[in-house]
Amino acid sequence: MTSSDRAPSRRLLYVPLIIVALIFAVYAGLWRFGATQMVTAVNQWVADQNAAGLTVTHDDIRSSGFPFFLRTVINSPVISSPEIGQWRGEKLVIEALPYDLNRLIFVPLGEQRVSHIEFGDWTIDAEGLRASIANDKTRGWAFAANVENAKAQSDAGDSASLGALIVDIAPQTEGLAVITMNLAAETIALQRNGIESQIDRFEGSFALTETLAFNTSRPLLAWRSAGGSLIIRGMAARLPEAEMSLQGEVSVDAQNFPVGELNAQFQNPAAFGRLLGDFGVIGRREAMAAEAGLNLAAMATGGKLTAPVRLEDGRAKIAGIAIAELPQLAGN
Repeated sequence: MTSSDRAPSRRLLYVPLIIVALIFAVYAGLWRFGATQMVTAVNQWVADQNAAGLTVTHDDIRSSGFPFFLRTVINSPVISSPEIGQWRGEKLVIEALPYDLNRLIFVPLGEQRVSHIEFGDWTIDAEGLRASIANDKTRGWAFAANVENAKAQSDAGDSASLGALIVDIAPQTEGLAVITMNLAAETIALQRNGIESQIDRFEGSFALTETLAFNTSRPLLAWRSAGGSLIIRGMAARLPEAEMSLQGEVSVDAQNFPVGELNAQFQNPAAFGRLLGDFGVIGRREAMAAEAGLNLAAMATGGKLTAPVRLEDGRAKIAGIAIAELPQLAGN
C-alpha cells in the first residue's frame, strides 16, 4: 500500500476532533450570549425598580461558571424602600443553565443586613437560602424557596433562628387570577426581651383570589371591589406544649382591616395567647389577659377549644376574647 493510499485514512482521524471543537465553540458562544442576556436583564430590573420608587444599587457585576453553569455575581447589592426599610448583602448569585434561561436560581452569599422601620436592624446568616423563579407552560410562572439553618441577630440584642423552610408560590392552573402558596417550616425560635419562644412546626396552604386587580393604580380598592379574598385551605402550628389548626377565608373591610371568620381548633390555646405576646403581636398585658381567658374557655373541654376566630373591627377574637390587634393594610 502506498503512502497516498494511507493519507485519507489519517485525515479522517481529525474529523471527530473538528466536530468536538465546533460543538465547544457553539456552546461557548451560547454561554457568552446567555451571560450577556443575564447581565442586561439585571440592569433592566434595577432600572425598573428605581423608576417604581425603590432605590437599588450595587457594585460590579461579573459572570462565571463556564462551562457547566451560567453564574452572574452581583457584588454589594442594596434594595431600599422609604416605607419599609433596607436589605443589604455581600453578594447575590444568579444561576442558570446556559441553554435554558427559563429558570433562574438566586443565592445570597455572606452576611445580610436588614433594616425595618418597625422591627429594627438585623444581621442575617442564611447561607442555606436558595430561591428560584421559572417560566411555566401551564401556570405562567412558579416561585420556590428553600432555607436551612438560618439565624438572625438584632442590634437590640434579640435573636431568631429557623431550622428549615420550604415555600412554593404559583398561579393556579384553572384560573390564573388565583395564586396559591404552600409552605412548611420547622423549628422557628425567637428570643425577644430575654424571653424565648419556639414553634416546632408550621404548615399552611393558601389561595389569593382576584389577583389581576393588583395591576391597577389602586390595587387594594380594586381587589376588594372584585371580591378578592385570602382562602386559608389549611394552616397548622405545633408548639412544644400546644397545637392549632385553622381554615377559613379573609378579605378586607372598607377601612382596609382584615375581616372574616376562621374555623379553629386548639389544644392548650392559652399557649398561643402567650406566644402572641412573645412575638410582639400584642402587648404583654393584653397577652396575659388573652392567656387567662383562653385557659378558662378551654377548661370545660379538657384543654381543647373548638371555636371560630372572628376578624372584625380591627381585632381578632376567639370565643369573644380579643387576642390581637389587626394591621390596617396600605395601598388603597
